[in-house]
Amino acid sequence: MLGYDDVGVSSLISAGNWTILQRTMTWCGNTPANSEKGLLRLNHRDALGSATLNTISTTLVALSFGAAANTGAFNSGALTGTGSIMLSDTVGMSVVLSVGSKGSTTTYSGSLVGSGGLVKVGSGTLRLLGANTNNRGDTAVEGGMLSLSVPHLYDRSTVSIAGGAVLQLDFAGTDTVGALVLGGNAQPDGVYSSGNSGGFIFGAGSLLVKTVVAGNGSSTPTPVDSPYRLTRTWRAYDGGSALPIHRGNPRGT
Repeated sequence: MLGYDDVGVSSLISAGNWTILQRTMTWCGNTPANSEKGLLRLNHRDALGSATLNTISTTLVALSFGAAANTGAFNSGALTGTGSIMLSDTVGMSVVLSVGSKGSTTTYSGSLVGSGGLVKVGSGTLRLLGANTNNRGDTAVEGGMLSLSVPHLYDRSTVSIAGGAVLQLDFAGTDTVGALVLGGNAQPDGVYSSGNSGGFIFGAGSLLVKTVVAGNGSSTPTPVDSPYRLTRTWRAYDGGSALPIHRGNPRGT
């Protein structure tokens, strides 16, 4: 069920029930991650950069991210399907998944699980229908549109939207996040919607930006460079204890 165009013996390895992709594929079609027909491990960040990842599995481990390749975002041309994805690598470190380089419009009704992040790139639309209640990562919209049907962004996460990109909130009510960056500019605490976001947010829903306060002390979020495609992330400090709360693992570790 996988397309192996321009994938040689050194790029494709069979290990038990696993199909392991060692480098990028030129295959541009549908690549299923299906627990009934075999498991898929990505040992190259661009292995699916031109393909559509279709998660038709019922198990979280049907798709795995190789730890040695986890030095930046794993790229997928598009994302669809119903199976959930655990955003961590083979040693448990957080993974960032970058989706949309094909520029197509797809719908994903599975769930993103873990502390990894999601980056929407390309000119198309990615519609997320699942309830990502177990995802604690950041979300970045760098191109096209990211549409959310359920208000389940992590309360301490950073949401960033680049100029020309759109976050579509197709739900009723308000979703709480820890930080919001619009066009590279961090926004103060408050409620943001289609009426006051300057064309970055559309839909019926809104985002409540609420600075993370850990422990009994006050904290001011400090922007730091992200090792991934997300332009910004945030660290909050627990009442002066100088313990960072962060998402993602540093580049090259």
